[in-house]
Amino acid sequence: MTWQQSQETVTKLGIRNKYGSLKKYKITFTVKQPDGSNVKTDKNGGGDGWVYVLFPDTFQTYTKPRKYTWKATVEQYTIAKGEFKYKN
Repeated sequence: MTWQQSQETVTKLGIRNKYGSLKKYKITFTVKQPDGSNVKTDKNGGGDGWVYVLFPDTFQTYTKPRKYTWKATVEQYTIAKGEFKYKN
């Protein structure tokens, strides 16, 4: 037998419309990387369900051991924001 293993560190970002007041909406997740560049991805949401993305996978980028900031926007309004850090 031959075995392989895989291990990955990802950050799960999520938002939801708590009371479901919008039936459908587009969310843009933006992550500011350590070099100052932004990576973005769009997701569709609806009702009060959670919408998640995984960083760096969903954004098709790679990570460096530093601090990142993120925000989620709907119709040009920032509805959530935060930060996370990758370590060596």
